[in-house]
Amino acid sequence: MLNNNLKGKMQNTQKITRLLHLLQNKSFFHLLSANLLTQFLGFGTVVFIAKLISPTEIGQIKILQSYIALFVILAGFGFNTSVLKYCAENISQEQRWGIFNYSVKCSLVTTLCGYLLWFLFDSYKIILSTSQIGSWILIYGLLLPFSVMTNLGMIYLQAVKQVRKMAKAQSIIKLQSFLIIVGSTYFWGIKGFIASTVFAYFIGMIPVFREIGFSFIFYKSFVPRSFLSIAVFSMLGNIVSLIGQYGDIFILDHFCPDKEQIGFYSLASIFLIGAMQVTGTVQSIVAPYFSEHNRDKRWVYSQLIKNQLRMVVLAILVALGIYIFCYYFIPFFYGYNYIITFLYLKILLLKYIVYSSYAVTGVCLVGLGLIKYNIGVVFISTPIGLFLSYLLLQNYGVIGVAYAQFFTAIFIFILQIAVTKFALSKYFRFLK
Repeated sequence: MLNNNLKGKMQNTQKITRLLHLLQNKSFFHLLSANLLTQFLGFGTVVFIAKLISPTEIGQIKILQSYIALFVILAGFGFNTSVLKYCAENISQEQRWGIFNYSVKCSLVTTLCGYLLWFLFDSYKIILSTSQIGSWILIYGLLLPFSVMTNLGMIYLQAVKQVRKMAKAQSIIKLQSFLIIVGSTYFWGIKGFIASTVFAYFIGMIPVFREIGFSFIFYKSFVPRSFLSIAVFSMLGNIVSLIGQYGDIFILDHFCPDKEQIGFYSLASIFLIGAMQVTGTVQSIVAPYFSEHNRDKRWVYSQLIKNQLRMVVLAILVALGIYIFCYYFIPFFYGYNYIITFLYLKILLLKYIVYSSYAVTGVCLVGLGLIKYNIGVVFISTPIGLFLSYLLLQNYGVIGVAYAQFFTAIFIFILQIAVTKFALSKYFRFLK
């Protein structure tokens, strides 16, 4: 009996070792370490500056970041998804440069349109329904072109499987951004945060294009068939998906009078970013491989099941780690006045586990060019999530919004699994 237990433990140890070696070969840890640093920019930075500003200002920053994330998608017009799909396929380097050239040129135009729309949203007080920062909202919108170009460059490196170069660029960007943003916020408060964030995005383009180079400028634009349609569908799907993802913040901004509670809720969601980076890393690693093997039914099914199951286990471990860390960190670092943040965090971590349970299926469909199915899922689930958030907010307050996120994630999980099964069956039947 003892020998059997020992043998079982040895087999489990060998499995874990093989998994770690596999992740290392896929550059998982390089990209994960870089992605963890992204917490220092955007939401994650607030963890370190929360003691420098009030809970209400934390909520304002979260709301601004949620809206700007929506406008980055609009300004990017889905070109990053098309670049990821087509540059990951077995095509010549000349064609890859042509695709990237075309995407950069078009992004300059769509970014300008995105900023004009940002101006209109600010004029009609759609962004931050009540705010004391005034024209600083327009200044914050200036980060759009820098964010779009950086994202496009990162996606290109991901598509051509230059994961280590991508990780190196990310690390440099996030380190310099953290130093600039925290220092500026210390001296000038929320206005310093806004101005320094724009500057950080500007200099953030430098490491990315240093890795890519500028050879693509000298190549003729190349537009594969379905490039624009995939981009448009991706943009629409991502917009609806992001509205669903940040719908809780939009609802709180316009319908919750207690702005301090929004700040506590926002701080809880910031801690969740660390967990989301792990899931995002796995998605970034596996996405190009589904494009590369898009005609191999056995490979797609096998890798989808394996990676999704691994993602569930990893998500549970990550959620437990964040739960234990925050249990001690929140009262120690922020004080017992912030203890309600932990209540929100527990519910949002449950949502994260459910989300991670279908995260790989989404990128699998993207890799196979089946984006329309993902769009269908978000088009169905987003209105339901928004309605549920509003309904529970009115009846239970801010804690009701947190529960709405969890219940919506469960609904999406059921729908996504069913849609993925149908989409893959239809896709490979068509290939035959």
